[in-house]
Amino acid sequence: MARRALLALAGKAAAHRMTPVDRAVILGIATNLGDSIVRTSKDREEERREEVRRLEDENKEIVAQLARLKAKHLKNEAYILRSRSPLPSKDACPQCWYDHGNHHQMKPQPSAEHRIDAYRCGECGYTETRKV
Repeated sequence: MARRALLALAGKAAAHRMTPVDRAVILGIATNLGDSIVRTSKDREEERREEVRRLEDENKEIVAQLARLKAKHLKNEAYILRSRSPLPSKDACPQCWYDHGNHHQMKPQPSAEHRIDAYRCGECGYTETRKV
């Protein structure tokens, strides 16, 4: 289409005393312009493919981020629910229960002091003292 327009322009310009060299230059431009249009179309197609690949990679990363955020959200929600409710038993380790949702019993450890006992979790090592 552009070549036809340039050829028509070249024909009109010839009527205004265009030299054969001028006409050849215009025709050469038309030929090069046609080649560049084809090349540009190929470039655009390649750019489009690259953009699609980039967006697909970006979407994969977004999906992975969403999965990590969803897991963190569920973990936080579980912690909040456990923290708002009492321990499952009086001897349950609060650290194991609140942090991980695990129910481990704390065992009494004899103490040198009278009327105070130490309780220790065999799983995580958490210790607390309690009045007897």
